[in-house]
Amino acid sequence: MRGENRTDDRPIAQIPPLQGWVQIDYGPERWGVQGHFRWATSQTRVDDDPTTGSGQDFGATPGYGVLDLSARYRILQSLDLVVGVDNVFDRTYANHLNRGNLFDPDPVRVNEPGRTFWIRLSWLGGAD
Repeated sequence: MRGENRTDDRPIAQIPPLQGWVQIDYGPERWGVQGHFRWATSQTRVDDDPTTGSGQDFGATPGYGVLDLSARYRILQSLDLVVGVDNVFDRTYANHLNRGNLFDPDPVRVNEPGRTFWIRLSWLGGAD
């Protein structure tokens, strides 16, 4: 995405890159699997110089693509067990606007979590 300060001919701060996700679900009512692919393009147009602009951007960020997988099993009529792994390939990436502290003069980019395994028990309401 693009934002331009036409008065000063410089990028506008805090403009995230083009991003999106694609999700595929499969399975009957009793069980299912899911694949979720999240992505973002690189963002090189930043306002990271506090002497000429706002200085709110940490700097340019590369694009990324991250795959998450999960599986679901219906234990009871209203109770699901879901297990999954996020960031399957353990990719190091950061969302464009992530930084440690907006007011810190020495900003630190905060990366998203690496490969993460999780388990969830979901109650769907009602009684069995």
